[in-house]
Amino acid sequence: MVDSRRHTTGHPLRASTGRALAHEDSYDRWLGATLGKYRIIRRIARGGMGVVYEAVDPVLQRRVAVKLLPEALTRDSIAQSKFLSEARAAARLNHANVVPVHDAGEHRGVPYLVMELLEGGSANDRLKTWGPFPWAEATRVIADACRGLAAAHAVGLNQQTD
Repeated sequence: MVDSRRHTTGHPLRASTGRALAHEDSYDRWLGATLGKYRIIRRIARGGMGVVYEAVDPVLQRRVAVKLLPEALTRDSIAQSKFLSEARAAARLNHANVVPVHDAGEHRGVPYLVMELLEGGSANDRLKTWGPFPWAEATRVIADACRGLAAAHAVGLNQQTD
């Protein structure tokens, strides 16, 4: 959820449109489905603590990122509680380097979190495409990510790495 705020590079915590997993999409039951009021368009990323999708909010007519608890954890009350607790902590954040949380809910027993959808891909995507960052840009990206992480930790949100 940390964002180096609308730069073309980012941080792996970001809800970014840069990492589509098209080869896995044919097996995903959420693609094309409606989750709450959100229509799921495509999967962006998947990790141990969540799956992130691009979706459309039909009321506000905007694209958003929707994070779901992985299927394997939807019956785990501790994982659901932790997911909701992290959603609440993230929603309390208002920081230039953290992706804003718009909504949270549950649909047929599956908890979800709705965030701003950011364009541009991750820092890793940028590295693969363009190679190493110039030192000044690398320093800025790292400093931005650290500011976002510090703000997240200040409200009790601890990022899980996959």
